[in-house]
Order: sequence, then structure tokens, then C-alpha cells
Amino acid sequence: MTTADLAPTDRVAEGRAAGVLLESCVEPATSAALAKFVRDANESKRPLLVLGGGTRLGLSNRNQSSAKIETGVSTLGLAGIDVFEPEEGVLHVQAGTPVAQVRSAAQQAGWAVSYTH
Repeated sequence: MTTADLAPTDRVAEGRAAGVLLESCVEPATSAALAKFVRDANESKRPLLVLGGGTRLGLSNRNQSSAKIETGVSTLGLAGIDVFEPEEGVLHVQAGTPVAQVRSAAQQAGWAVSYTH
């Protein structure tokens, strides 16, 4: 993993992280970099706050331990539709893909979209 694969980010506004003041937040550029970062944090018992677009942040798992969460990892750099085969009913998106982008692509293909946020 290179530094280009895992860059610090300030796209997560202070206070947006469900009341958690993060000392740092990184934004992986690849799913492999995200997996390695999460795996390394797990192995070192370092709690993480995983952040996407923030649509369900209030429903996130609360920190059940006494450990302070200081590090965030943003999925915003992992956005886009990887596979879309409307005739097969297949839509695969990356972790940071905005719901609005998914909804728009699905509606353009004539799919009914019932997901709301």
C-alpha cells in the first residue's frame, strides 16, 4: 500500500462524526487499502469510526468499550458503480457511492427504488 492509496482527509467535517472528535481520518483510494487499514486497526485493537456519506451515522454502533475512538476511515474515495446489468437485476457499487447516484442509475433503467433515507 502506498501513501497515495491511503491519504489523510478533511472532507469529514468536525462534529459530523456522531459527536466523536477524531484526531485523524484517512480516505483509502482502493478497497485493498481500506481492507488493510481496517485489518491493521483490528490487529492493534485500535477502534475506528467508519464514515460514508453520513446518511445513517446516527444509527451507527455506539462505542461499547472504554477505548477512545481517535481514528476515522472514510469510504468517500471509494465511489462509483462497478457493475450494472439491469436486465439481470445486478447492481454493484463501491462502499462510498452516494445513495442518490444509485437511485438515479436504477430509475434511469426503469427499476423501482424503494430505499429511502
